[in-house]
Amino acid sequence: MAERRDTRDPRIEEVIADIEQRIITVYPHAAFEVFEGEDPEGAYMRAIVDIEDPDAVTDLVVEPLLKLQIEERLPLYFIAARPAEASSDVAASLRRQRPYVAAEAGSR
Repeated sequence: MAERRDTRDPRIEEVIADIEQRIITVYPHAAFEVFEGEDPEGAYMRAIVDIEDPDAVTDLVVEPLLKLQIEERLPLYFIAARPAEASSDVAASLRRQRPYVAAEAGSR
């Protein structure tokens, strides 16, 4: 996915830089994508971090993000995600467990 940044408002760029710095300080191997979205319309920032609970990443940036959204009324939305490889590992694990769940359901 190509990175596209919303350059219409320099304040969004400042907050993006601040959010990236906050995350990299704790998760130095984080990757970022910034793109324009439509639902709701605005700039979207995705942080990709290889940790079990991506909500921990969101906790690092919630304050400046809310300030931007509420006080300054600028549309920047944040998504914390795991790398695709981690997601596929979880999916493979669930597929391995599925036969046992089906067998238990059939025995009732």
